[in-house]
Amino acid sequence: MLERSLYIEDVNVLIKAYLRRGLAYETVERYKPAVNDLMRVRELQPMNKQAQQGIQRCQKYIKQDEGESYIPNDEDISLPDLPELKSPTNAETTQASPAAAAKPAPVVEEVKKAEPVKIEPVSQEKKQEPKAKAPEPTPTPKEETKKETPQKDDDGTDYSEIEDKIAALKEKGNNQFRKKSYKEAVKHFSEAIKIFEETGRPITKGDIKTKITQIYTNRATSLHLLNQQSSVISDATFVIDHLDDTNKKALYRRAHAYKSQG
Repeated sequence: MLERSLYIEDVNVLIKAYLRRGLAYETVERYKPAVNDLMRVRELQPMNKQAQQGIQRCQKYIKQDEGESYIPNDEDISLPDLPELKSPTNAETTQASPAAAAKPAPVVEEVKKAEPVKIEPVSQEKKQEPKAKAPEPTPTPKEETKKETPQKDDDGTDYSEIEDKIAALKEKGNNQFRKKSYKEAVKHFSEAIKIFEETGRPITKGDIKTKITQIYTNRATSLHLLNQQSSVISDATFVIDHLDDTNKKALYRRAHAYKSQG
């Protein structure tokens, strides 16, 4: 139906189609296509709260997967203050002519070329003797710049370096997940978790807690796609018991794994 959206005269039918497909994408954790469909709903019906709530949920999950670097559009966060749209009549659904929708071409101002300045030859009488140059100051030896040493904790551990390693492995795992190389994704996620365990689970240092939570939930998703439901339950339970007991992805993933086991 959506492939023939240009031929659908009833806007309400088109809104329902985009809304249902967007919510279906969200159910199977395809959050970016879900946002695209739900945004189409808002273009057709800006006051649709169901689409807005779905966009907010999907953007939250995308941010958990992509990291703090993901910034949603401001216009996607709040509903605009617009009156509720009515279903258009047949006369209103007629398409505007391309000439009416065409934007006026930008006016380019002509830049006047500067006229070349004529240089008159200077007679020998007007030539002046060159002035003696002032002696240049002797350069003072520069002080050697001290290399900044990484800030370490009281126990001598550089947790910022540990956080960088965990973040790099998380990104590698996410890249393999996007390629549907789930075994390779699990491998990178497991390396990050190994560093986390060997350094004493430093969840109070920097942003390690947020990153390791995302790694556990991402590994649980990869394991689910590899049909390793017992391992999915283990990862999700660790997140709920030790990192974030209200994490929706961990709660959903564990419930789904229990259901898959029967």
